[in-house]
Amino acid sequence: MRKADNLPPDPSTSSQRVRRPLIIVAEGYDKDAMKDPDVLRTMEKFQRYLERDPDVGYSFSLADILRAVNMVFHELEPKWGVIPNDWIDVGGLFFVFFSGSPPSETAKYVTTDYATAHVTFYAKNHKGDNIRRIIKRAREFIEQNPMEKAQFRLAGGLIGVLAAGNEEILKNDLLMNALGFLTMYVTVLFTYRSWAAGLYLLAPLALANLMMNAYLSTAGIGINISTLPVVTVGMGFGIDYGMYILSRTIEEYTKSGDLDFAVRESLSTSGKAVTFTAVTMVLATLVWYFSEIRFDAEMGVLLALWMAVSFVASMTLLPVLLVGLRPRFILRERADVAAASATTTRGAVS
Repeated sequence: MRKADNLPPDPSTSSQRVRRPLIIVAEGYDKDAMKDPDVLRTMEKFQRYLERDPDVGYSFSLADILRAVNMVFHELEPKWGVIPNDWIDVGGLFFVFFSGSPPSETAKYVTTDYATAHVTFYAKNHKGDNIRRIIKRAREFIEQNPMEKAQFRLAGGLIGVLAAGNEEILKNDLLMNALGFLTMYVTVLFTYRSWAAGLYLLAPLALANLMMNAYLSTAGIGINISTLPVVTVGMGFGIDYGMYILSRTIEEYTKSGDLDFAVRESLSTSGKAVTFTAVTMVLATLVWYFSEIRFDAEMGVLLALWMAVSFVASMTLLPVLLVGLRPRFILRERADVAAASATTTRGAVS
């Protein structure tokens, strides 16, 4: 609860440090901007607005100091717990409160020229969803309540740093997904000389990526700096399974000319090697789950899940796509081999 009938507590005390602070700076356009009653009322309005969020437990600003000092000078009458209308009265109350305090103590609340101060909110937790909601509400208030002599700037404290980090991590997660899939696509494009080949091989990876994100959501694991490498590592493992199956299918088709038979042969030959490799990798990686280190346990499960889904999709989804859609780049391989054989035969006869 907020303490309106006494001087506000020092936010640097140990009882406040255990909470998760969100610091929003009120930056004035000129000195003494923090003595302006409109600026102080906007800061107070900001506090009341964000305190309605269920995960914000307490807030502090110069407005709290001013209201408390004003009450002290009027025998603690609650009706005087307000911000004066005149900046001269505001300056006088600040002078009384900060007089005799060393600069290091005053700097906790406001700069020496009263140009910049801060509004501090203490959150009850630092979960990703709550941080995003609090920051969103703060931005909405700032946009809807512009000030003439100052502006709010986001954001410091643990919550502010985590919010900035989460935004960058989300951007990098999307970027790594895009670059990873693009790199695989370009590699497959030059390997099989086909624009369509990459789509067939990336389908199992897309399914694995979808399953992994579903698991992250179900398990309550947020996207963070630890989970980012899983994307590229998982792609590196997952693309191999599909390439083995596809390459073996092309090899068998050039011999038999029957795509259905080629796919079955591919699964019965290369499929065994793929199965052995996948099972070995998945089981070995799952051992990490029993680690006492949370990072190792979570990464082990994520990598195992990625490889398992990639394996299953490569052994089921990819063959179905090949048989059902009968891609032309596979059918073209037999024609190219036949043409090359005919050219060699003619050359030998001549």
